[in-house]
Amino acid sequence: MGGLFFINSLNNKPQLANKPISFSIKTPPGESVNGKITSFSQELSLQERGATDASKLVSPESIKQGERIVTGNKGNAVIEFDNILTLKVSSNTDLDIIQTLPQNFVFSQNEGSVGYERVSEIPVSIRALHLLIDQDQGSIIVDVDQENKKITINILKGTITLAFNNLELKSILLTVNEGKKVIFDDTKRKTEINDL
Repeated sequence: MGGLFFINSLNNKPQLANKPISFSIKTPPGESVNGKITSFSQELSLQERGATDASKLVSPESIKQGERIVTGNKGNAVIEFDNILTLKVSSNTDLDIIQTLPQNFVFSQNEGSVGYERVSEIPVSIRALHLLIDQDQGSIIVDVDQENKKITINILKGTITLAFNNLELKSILLTVNEGKKVIFDDTKRKTEINDL
C-alpha cells in the first residue's frame, strides 16, 4: 500500500498521510505542465516517457515532463510552456525535461545550446554537468560543451544563481547579474565572469 510519509512535528514519529502516491513511467503527474513544440527544423528527435530511444519528430506535438529532446547538425526547436517559459533549442543539443510542475521547472542540459526565456514566477533550474543554474525572470543562453567540459552562460536579462562543489568539495554559491557571461570549467570546477 503506497502512501506519503511525514514526520509529526510534535513527537517526531513517522506517520502515513491519507494521500496515496501514484507513479507511472508512461504518464507524468496530473499537475505537471505540458509544453508545445511550436516550431522545429529538420533533425529533431523526441524520447517519450518510458521509451529507451529517441524517435525522429515529423510534426509539432506536446512535450511532457520526463521526455528528452535531441537535435542533430541541422536541427533546432522552439518549445513553449504558455506564459511560463520559452526554450530555443539549437543544433547538436541534448535536453532532458526533468520536471514541469507549477512549483518548479527542472531541466538537465547534457550538450549544446538552449535559450531560456522565463516570463513567470515559477522557478527554473538547469543542471549542466556539475553546475546547477537557478534562473530568475529574464533571458539566458546556456551552452554545454561536453567534449571540452565547459559551460558558457550569457545572461541577457535578469539574474542567475550558480551552485557547484569545487574540487575540495566546498559548496560554492554565486549570483550573477544581466550583461555578464559566465564560463564554467567543469574539470577544474572554476568560474570566470566577464562582460557580454
